[in-house]
Amino acid sequence: MPYVCPDKPQYLFVQYPFVDIYGRHRYVDFALESQGKKLSIEVDGETYYSHKYISKNKYYDDLLKQNS
Repeated sequence: MPYVCPDKPQYLFVQYPFVDIYGRHRYVDFALESQGKKLSIEVDGETYYSHKYISKNKYYDDLLKQNS
């Protein structure tokens, strides 16, 4: 995969759609796509994704999304 930099924005996608392991349509925070290869990037911080701050259902749903 080529190096992605500001002058190559065609390789970087924000809120990239995908289908999880249960067939649900979701979005990853970022995706890199080049030469037929894809890499997804999720940005998680304790403020928004810690089980201390969100419901148990949302926490496990986010884990499912990441593992998909």
